[in-house]
Amino acid sequence: MADRKISRPIKDVSPPAEPKRKLDIDSLLTSETKARLKAEAEAKIKAREIAAAEEEYLQQQLNEFDRARHPEIVEEMREIHLDLPPYMDRIVLDGKHYMHGGTYTVRKSVFDVMRDITWGAFKHDDEVNNRRNTNAYRQERQLRMSAVSGELVDSAGRPATKF
Repeated sequence: MADRKISRPIKDVSPPAEPKRKLDIDSLLTSETKARLKAEAEAKIKAREIAAAEEEYLQQQLNEFDRARHPEIVEEMREIHLDLPPYMDRIVLDGKHYMHGGTYTVRKSVFDVMRDITWGAFKHDDEVNNRRNTNAYRQERQLRMSAVSGELVDSAGRPATKF
């Protein structure tokens, strides 16, 4: 029982950091030393940027050769122009925003998902606004028999077409 701690902090508390010393750089360093350090800092930054650019270029070349030798692993790219219903201004996929009216080049899988979302959004808009999509479903034939001629006619009085 003596080993058990009853009260302990929720998170580990680190000791407070020592206050930073205030240095008067202008009085401690000469202008020649400052110029030399500035040139050294510039050279280090430039060397770091060159190394990062070389690494990025190498990765681009590796990806390009990989795509050329193994086209089966590369997903096809497609271009899509987003035309969304009035109540939508964007589609968000994987944290990336695709805005209405924009044209994007995306992977085929993203292209398919965006087309499905757009189709579903327009279908929803039609249902909410009581618009029937005559292309999606066959309209019901409301046929009746004419009292005058005895033939089948539709709701407009035209003779029914036999299929």
